[in-house]
Amino acid sequence: MVYSENMYTALYKKVRGGYIAWLEEISGVLTQGASLSEAKENLKDALREMLLARRALTRRQLRGLCASVLLSHNEAC
Repeated sequence: MVYSENMYTALYKKVRGGYIAWLEEISGVLTQGASLSEAKENLKDALREMLLARRALTRRQLRGLCASVLLSHNEAC
């Protein structure tokens, strides 16, 4: 699946000093900006960084799983 900005619901709230922004569907993806346009750009960056971090974590977990399988079954992953 290819990432698309239209896949998520972005919410923005005006606060003193600018805007806060978050994704309704993914907890932890939130940011802020001095302007609405800055908050939108920052939210795109926050999502991108979260996806990269999750991808790296998954790869580390798969390497660990592969090592466990190798040790217990003497097979190549």
